[in-house]
Amino acid sequence: MRDFKKFMIDLRLQFEESDAQLLQANTKFRDLGTFDSLTRFSIVAYIDDEYNFKLPDNIFTIVQTPQELFNFMSNE
Repeated sequence: MRDFKKFMIDLRLQFEESDAQLLQANTKFRDLGTFDSLTRFSIVAYIDDEYNFKLPDNIFTIVQTPQELFNFMSNE
């Protein structure tokens, strides 16, 4: 697993610029105005491409923040 700093840089690219600037380790995804189905799909595709890691369909009911997502991937 890559480091968290790199993960956050790449994760921010999945969001529109206004929300990308707000995204921090403990930001709840649902608190961002542009966190919609397209953004969720982009995150899942990014993780599949970059990390060769298949997220479960219900990942965003399991994790709420970037840190939780990173931890989930690290623990699997």
